[in-house]
Amino acid sequence: MKKNKYFITMFSRYFLLSLTLLGFLVCSCSTREIESDLYCDVWVAVLPFANYTNDLEIPQNLRNLFIKSLKKKGYNIIPTDTVDARLLRMGITDGGQLPTISNKVLGDTLGADILGYGKVIQADYITLGVYLEREVELEVSLFWSFDTISLWSSNGRAFTRKIYVAENDNEYEEEEDEEKEDRSVLDRIKGFLGSILRLIGIQLAEKVFVDLFTHPLYYEAALAVDDATRSLPYCGNLYY
Repeated sequence: MKKNKYFITMFSRYFLLSLTLLGFLVCSCSTREIESDLYCDVWVAVLPFANYTNDLEIPQNLRNLFIKSLKKKGYNIIPTDTVDARLLRMGITDGGQLPTISNKVLGDTLGADILGYGKVIQADYITLGVYLEREVELEVSLFWSFDTISLWSSNGRAFTRKIYVAENDNEYEEEEDEEKEDRSVLDRIKGFLGSILRLIGIQLAEKVFVDLFTHPLYYEAALAVDDATRSLPYCGNLYY
């Protein structure tokens, strides 16, 4: 009986130890797999975005957001200042000039294995009284510096629409007094217009505050880049 208890005890200990070691090995393998996905020995130069809109600031915002997405997927990024300085020596100051230079020349000049391109297709910000509309659309792509065919490309879009409803409780609340219920239509119109004007004033104040600290389309820009980079491969999964 004692031998059986001893055998059961020893078997339980070895069984638990085996499970612990197995769990450790599984975790180690998964961690190595994640690390291998993130690691790659290539350098990316994200070039100035071509701009097809009237917004002169949004291209740089989208470029910076694209760089953040690339870093999350493990890509090594050549600093933007370095890229822009080397492009300036080539006489390039705008993304629209890039098609005149081959990927091979750009890669050699910038010291980049991969070139990141971007196009700002749409960047609209409309405010009409109680109506607000924002839209950002872009296209991003990656090219090997020795190739003319993109290794990855995608489009992203974000759209926001708001309609503010003016409501003044003091003007429209239900009242038991019959004389107040019979107030003139003119008073109601005045109250409604006053509410709209207050809303417009609030919107203008918000716009001024936003413009002081960030671009008014920054939220939509971030969503558009997230939309475009959903299919972006991890750096370690590239074939080269």
